[in-house]
Amino acid sequence: MLSHLFTGQAMWCDLTDEIQRLVYFYGSFELRESHMLSRWVKPGWVAVDVGANVGCYTLLLASLVGESGRVVAVEPIKNNLVALRKNLELNQVARRVTVVDVAVAELPGTLTLHLNQQDASENSTDYTRNVFGPLAASETVDVTTLDDIARIHHLDSIDFIKIDIEGGELSALKGAAKVLRTRRPILMMEINAPHITAAGYTLDELLAFLKDLRYQVWRFEQDDIHRLEEGAVLVRENIFALPAEVDFPKHVVRWSMKRIVRWLALKRGQVHLKRRVMGCAPNES
Repeated sequence: MLSHLFTGQAMWCDLTDEIQRLVYFYGSFELRESHMLSRWVKPGWVAVDVGANVGCYTLLLASLVGESGRVVAVEPIKNNLVALRKNLELNQVARRVTVVDVAVAELPGTLTLHLNQQDASENSTDYTRNVFGPLAASETVDVTTLDDIARIHHLDSIDFIKIDIEGGELSALKGAAKVLRTRRPILMMEINAPHITAAGYTLDELLAFLKDLRYQVWRFEQDDIHRLEEGAVLVRENIFALPAEVDFPKHVVRWSMKRIVRWLALKRGQVHLKRRVMGCAPNES
């Protein structure tokens, strides 16, 4: 089904997939973060989307950086890559987006990713590095580092990196140490406690690694954002890491929360109509 992100980009949505279902009904996979980035990311920026999936954030970033900017979309899964490239062509932004069809980690090599039959449909794009329950499918992919991607693709500056790779975040950061020291990008990462545990590290270890690189980490709390300190307990949410020399633009968070309230009020009638036409309900969790 064809739908649109809240910023206007068209996107083909497979309604058997949770992420794409949320985009179809609400115009975004993660409303709070997406609205915040729409106010934060500037034309001319260079952004890297690690775990690009089918392009929700890639399309948003491509629209925000404009023709003078650049996006590198890193995605290893074949089915995801087909949908990602289709969505890029649909929006005529393929020229400003470089698709890199690998996984990222601390060291180059290969990696087997798994699809859990219990948690995902046959067409789901939610692959993980560890097996959780019955295995529906697996795929062996090539692995490189973010430092190597920056070198090979001549990314002399990087302003923003989004990382959502189901527990592989710390390994990806270790493979990006040079980039983090020299380019000083803003980071947005998903923290998923079960996947982090399965990957063999803790949230405190990730925070300590970033602290050593002079990064400060922030999390959402209600309608504002606050510093995340060691010892915190997170289950599943996105965090932001900024170089210590950069102030967090809290006005962006407050603006975003007000905008979301208005956006959901506007979408309520459209969502109700789509649910009636499709005979299905969006997952609002």
